[in-house]
Amino acid sequence: MIEPEEVKTNPSAYERIGEEETFEVKVDPPRFFRRRTVRPKYRKVGDKSKAPVLAPAPLRVVEGIASPELLAFIVVSKFTDHFPLYRQCSIYKRHGFVVTRQNLTR
Repeated sequence: MIEPEEVKTNPSAYERIGEEETFEVKVDPPRFFRRRTVRPKYRKVGDKSKAPVLAPAPLRVVEGIASPELLAFIVVSKFTDHFPLYRQCSIYKRHGFVVTRQNLTR
């Protein structure tokens, strides 16, 4: 909300009678980031002979570093938006995510 300077200096002298809204369309380009999962290891105090206790790893769709969201983004870009993989590689590189076409095909 943007208030006029006159109202900011003396708000008690004015009363609000309405408002005007303006809109603009903004874009948030793809953001690539690493999601880190930490699984601490524990061992029983005083008993070093037993194996450490560790929470199970979250289930993965495929082996590797790709998340389900990244895989869906690649597939939609390829088949729905008709972006070939070499073009996707250059687009991702502009956004700071360097990946080879061979990795996308796997």
